[in-house]
Amino acid sequence: LTPEALSQKLLEGLCQETGAQGGVMWIAEEPDLERLALLSARGLVRVEEEPASLAVARVAEALRDGRARSLLADWCEGDALPRPALLVALRREERLVAVVRLTDKLGGDEFDEIDRVCADRLAGFAESAYANAERFRRSERSSLEDPRTGAYRIEYLHDVVRNEIEKANRFGRSFALARIVPERPSGGPSRSGEDDDGQAGMLADFLARQLRAADLMAVGPDGGFWVLLPESDAIGAAAFRDRTRRALAGCPALAVSGASSGSPPALACATYPEDATRLESLEQVLAARLESDRHWRPHLAALDRLDPNGALQWLLDEGTPGPREGVDAAVCFALAELGRRPRERGVVFVNPGARLEDAVRRGLGLRRLLSETIEIVLVGDVPLPPRAAEGVTKVGGLAGAPPFLVHFGDAPPYALVCAEKDEEREGRWFHTAERELVEYLTLRLQGELCVPRLG
Repeated sequence: LTPEALSQKLLEGLCQETGAQGGVMWIAEEPDLERLALLSARGLVRVEEEPASLAVARVAEALRDGRARSLLADWCEGDALPRPALLVALRREERLVAVVRLTDKLGGDEFDEIDRVCADRLAGFAESAYANAERFRRSERSSLEDPRTGAYRIEYLHDVVRNEIEKANRFGRSFALARIVPERPSGGPSRSGEDDDGQAGMLADFLARQLRAADLMAVGPDGGFWVLLPESDAIGAAAFRDRTRRALAGCPALAVSGASSGSPPALACATYPEDATRLESLEQVLAARLESDRHWRPHLAALDRLDPNGALQWLLDEGTPGPREGVDAAVCFALAELGRRPRERGVVFVNPGARLEDAVRRGLGLRRLLSETIEIVLVGDVPLPPRAAEGVTKVGGLAGAPPFLVHFGDAPPYALVCAEKDEEREGRWFHTAERELVEYLTLRLQGELCVPRLG
């Protein structure tokens, strides 16, 4: 009764009926019916080389318009040579909702008309099975809705997260889980249960308008909200936090409760698999980060009242004296390690000034692998040799700012600010791995420099 389980059974049946040794299935994810997302694979298939999504417009016209349910064709991806394949389409209410590709028939033979007819018959039963599963899912969802807020109950979100973990393991993907906990105003007049229910419903409606179509929101037993963010990593989760926090500043439900003039909701995110690989562990990470968010909120609000240069200088004033070699080594090591893990995504802001020029050149030149998923933003016109300059975006701005390096993403967060001039062999510097502070600096610098685009 789930699309994942049905897809596995369908691929197994199609491979048995046609002698195919490999099968891949893409399916539409509501409400986007213009793209099909990779859902399942079986047999002689390299999942990492398959497209994560398939545009419906790229599917053969005979399958799109319903003239055929199955089709013998050659399949080609990228620069690979075309190979014989059998394509099978599933439809719902005259719309294409899934495509299965079968390849590598036993014995090296090509698929024939008999194979096509067998696949066609089985696909007809599969369409009925998917329609039944969809009806069951709609019924299940309606029974799992919280009557106060209209959001799902937490039990349903737990089931979806466990399914998401299985998909992420199979296809090497990531997702994020967020918690939003409204802070109860203290010292104010008590409110009736009806008023609380109305406020919770208003807040749920407001939050739902901030979500993407694929996101899923549920309400927890404490009245707080949980949000599943599919296909999101640490940077996507940080962008969600920032966007949601700014939106909540103007939320009518919080204004009615008086919370907007006091403490805003606590908001935390955790990502799979970087932060944890089990639901229970993700919940523990979120609980700890909610406390961290409450602790750091007043400190970051104080930094927000300063301009970017002033905020960096304030951090530097909180630093301690240290040897010049230690600063250079930290910057060089942080840059040389970029790209060590191919799937890692991140963003790095570095302002060398005159103080860190040599360390930045060495660190960027020592990178073993150049990553397309890590954005490096170099502030200032610092000449770099060709090898070090690859994959680096240069920007102007922040004149007068102290030298700094900020790295945030899937890897452990890190930020460093140092004085431009040393006193003999020592100088003042500040560095931290506090996630809240590094995430704040990343978003602040991105907003100031307008690069890169985060989300």
